Amino acid sequence: SQKAGALIKSFHVGYNHALVMTESGLKRFGTFDSYRGDSHSNVNFGVSPNHLDGNLVVTGTENQNIIQVLSPKIDSSSSDSFFMLYGDGTLKAWGKNYYSLFGQGGENADNIVTLPFTATATSAGTKIVKIAAGRYHLMVLLANGRILCSGRNNDGQLGIGSNSDQNSPQYVNTFSGSGDEYFAVDINCTGYASFAVTKDGKLWS
Repeated sequence: SQKAGALIKSFHVGYNHALVMTESGLKRFGTFDSYRGDSHSNVNFGVSPNHLDGNLVVTGTENQNIIQVLSPKIDSSSSDSFFMLYGDGTLKAWGKNYYSLFGQGGENADNIVTLPFTATATSAGTKIVKIAAGRYHLMVLLANGRILCSGRNNDGQLGIGSNSDQNSPQYVNTFSGSGDEYFAVDINCTGYASFAVTKDGKLWS
């Protein structure tokens, strides 16, 4: 049954929270501690009096075309990081920037910031179409069949030919976008691994 009021467009369920994109904006349910995305002081969203239709919309997401919401928080030790992908390919986030998975160094983001993956895609004449995240790393699928990544890489989860952590967007060079064999059409992650499907139907890891 519907629990977020306005028509639900997409959602993501994490360890102790849910992000629900509705026609009226992005709503939070559960525990977000100090990383709420805006100045609302509620720690546990969805409890009385802010529940169901009355639950607070994240400031700045009202009436926006957000096509994917995501958080890699899968247990109590995972990163409190939250991502939003817009229909025009803009990627935004807030929360903890562990191992620079935001694709930029520096501090955690208490409020929503635009990530450098957006500019990298735009400069290549393409846009972001999907994101996936592991415990401390981020994978970004582009419309041209290429993949960008950043963050923790101790187990080679970025697929860049080394196990060095990355604090800026890096291309996964295997996926050149040239021919069906190297044109990525889907991505996903576990905590310490990444996967891609190419246009010819092969699964890569």
